[in-house]
Amino acid sequence: MGFNQDNCESVNNATVDIIEIWEKDFKEKVKRKFKITKAKFTIDDALLKGAEIISRRDESFLKARHYLTENNPENNALIKYMTAFIEYDTKLNEKYYPYDIDELNLLYEKNTKFDEKGARKKVYNRFNILSYKNYVIFMVLKLDGQYDADLDDEIFRVTTSDNREYNPLTKIPKQLRAFLPFRIKEYDIKSAFPTFIDIELECNHRHNIYEVIGKKEFAMAFNANSAVGDEKWYRKNVNILKKVYGSNATSVLTMERYQNKGKAFRDFAKLERQCIHEFIELNNIESCVRLHDGIFVVEGTKCNILNIGKVQFVEKKCLPPIKREGVPNLFYHFNDKGQTIITPTSIADYFIQENFQRISTKADRIIIFKNTNNVVEPFNVNTDLLSTLKLGIIECGQQRDKVMSEISIKYDLMIKPALRLIDPKELKLYRDSRSKFGLPFKNGFYLMDKSAQIEVKDYSEIDGFFPKHKIQEHEFKYTDEVGMFERVVQNVSDNDTLAFHSMLGYLAQSYKDSSCCPAIILSDKNADNVNRNGGRGKTLFLKALQHVLPVMIKGGLEFDPKYTHVFADLESEIQLYVVDDTIAGFKFEQIYTQITGSLVCQRKGVKAETIPFDLSPKFVFTTNYLVGHNKENNSTNRRFIEYQFNNHYNQTNTPKKEFECTLFEDWDKNEWNRFYSFIYRCVAVYYKHSIISPVYNKEDDNYNILFNDAVKQEVFDVVMKEVMRKNNEFTVSVFLTEYGKLDHIHTSPKYFTNKNTKLYIDSWFNKQLSINDSMKCWTYRKDKRKWFLKDNMSLNSLLEKFVQHSE
Repeated sequence: MGFNQDNCESVNNATVDIIEIWEKDFKEKVKRKFKITKAKFTIDDALLKGAEIISRRDESFLKARHYLTENNPENNALIKYMTAFIEYDTKLNEKYYPYDIDELNLLYEKNTKFDEKGARKKVYNRFNILSYKNYVIFMVLKLDGQYDADLDDEIFRVTTSDNREYNPLTKIPKQLRAFLPFRIKEYDIKSAFPTFIDIELECNHRHNIYEVIGKKEFAMAFNANSAVGDEKWYRKNVNILKKVYGSNATSVLTMERYQNKGKAFRDFAKLERQCIHEFIELNNIESCVRLHDGIFVVEGTKCNILNIGKVQFVEKKCLPPIKREGVPNLFYHFNDKGQTIITPTSIADYFIQENFQRISTKADRIIIFKNTNNVVEPFNVNTDLLSTLKLGIIECGQQRDKVMSEISIKYDLMIKPALRLIDPKELKLYRDSRSKFGLPFKNGFYLMDKSAQIEVKDYSEIDGFFPKHKIQEHEFKYTDEVGMFERVVQNVSDNDTLAFHSMLGYLAQSYKDSSCCPAIILSDKNADNVNRNGGRGKTLFLKALQHVLPVMIKGGLEFDPKYTHVFADLESEIQLYVVDDTIAGFKFEQIYTQITGSLVCQRKGVKAETIPFDLSPKFVFTTNYLVGHNKENNSTNRRFIEYQFNNHYNQTNTPKKEFECTLFEDWDKNEWNRFYSFIYRCVAVYYKHSIISPVYNKEDDNYNILFNDAVKQEVFDVVMKEVMRKNNEFTVSVFLTEYGKLDHIHTSPKYFTNKNTKLYIDSWFNKQLSINDSMKCWTYRKDKRKWFLKDNMSLNSLLEKFVQHSE
């Protein structure tokens, strides 16, 4: 049985609900068979009346329909969370997410794109319900052997292009593949394209190619193309492939492939298809679904032949995500008619579950007690209460609107009365004072004064509440023993260990001194702006601070100070704001105001909130790039202090290897005591010395920022050689005139202009002075805006020394 084409008018124009099409088609078949004229004839009526004419193909549709009814896609957490994020720019409350939250955050990252202004771009939602439902039907028909390509390819929009099939399986994310009425598994070609290259060249490099080049770099080089045959670009990519293929690299990236975009892919996609076809035949596979370089089959399918010559197929499991324990219940449910049901009992249970505690303030705010140690999450009754309940709504679109409407209707009837039953308390968040520092542990509040004396206080003695934090999970006992993290600090700081201690102490305590509250930059010593040699230990510092106080970490790419809502999710309990992996050339002066004054948080859709200076967070920036330094820029220099990490830790020598454990994750209570004791000692260093600023020679950093690639360096050297050969004095204009004569240099924009050339020349001379004494003969006259040769040393002699030194 096929589809009635009258029911498929929109197939070519839009994605359709194939279950609805089948239901309509089946109803018409039953009505014709039994000559039914009843106007209101449902699918349930048709299934009851036409039970005897249900075909095997209909049974497959019923199998898919039953599964989708019992496992309503609207209740699928992956679909809900990702649809809310992609289509509504909303992250649903992660504590209700039943699967791995880290994996969810990775999905958020992969589905986040920004335009050139830093605003989020709209992306296609591959988690949409209709695509998933059609995928289930497609897979059931295919793997039940009931798929008729002549009838079904059009409605399922199955196409073949460049020897690859595109079907409903290729259109949904891998995280949804296992949500089917049966278990499936995959057989795919291991290192497909490298294997095909080995076959083509009769070589054997596929086993280590990604270790030598890297998967991404290999793909970019292999697929490099230029319609005009750019020789320079061609050679660059051939040289990359030479690392593995040597002189055969031009046989991999041939000129024909290079000049015809996609030819390399098309060549090997054809081999890919042939291998898959042969694999299916050799293993007598009756039913399967293709996905690029592999196939999916039902879990019980046996494949004994996995190797076809050099081509190796690998079996992979396809399982739904594992549910985590302790996920809380929702305060609502939907009945069989799709109506939202909220009862007084469900609301009461929700408040108990969330440990609400009412407080008394002028703003009429409430907080949530997480334990008895003054730990709270503050929010406003009149506005934040609904917002908090909103976080517990794991729906989007119309379903979300239904729940929100029901909450609004019952707000006065159920929610506020429940809050009135809670005894009020005064809300005040704890902050350190100028002379006292404390941390809230499970066994008490440990307070230290400027004399470094520590005493334990009961929480009833503490003036202020605490936001929930992982530190409250630990019981603390002070020790003088040196722990792993303290040794890490010693290892990364060279001769600046005391300065690093003062920096950690400054960041750990929550008091903010308006006369001295710099932002901290954590960078790499001897960075070159070319090779991003991370792994120095900066991330460990951030993890350490996260175990001490509330920290918010933003990726460098997502932090745009010009974006109105950049601080939309920042709350007053956050004491440290980290911009991790800051982009090259970041203009630190953009956040002068946020560092030294109050911080304005523009929430989306509500009035902006101002966090006063004393409650606003301190700032930390990490970067693998060079950080420039202008000795004359006092505004920047007093607002930022840089701490450079040496290369004690790198890709081969990691803290995990050195200490034979994963720091923080594998620690016992003794190591945690060493860690927190070290934090107290760092604060004591800060109290004694204030914050110590390391002294670095930044001339090399400034130079490397400017001359950040070999071509630019070479061009500059050529121009300077000519300028100094011909002149005993010169200006920026003279340099630019000589630069303009290099017709073979084509850069857009130009390397050197009226605005930046003096900066380059000054930096170049500073660099040369450190390695070439002959350069001392040149000096710059600010009043003349010229560089002069200031003694009688001959130009030829000077130039000869410069050339010899360069060689």
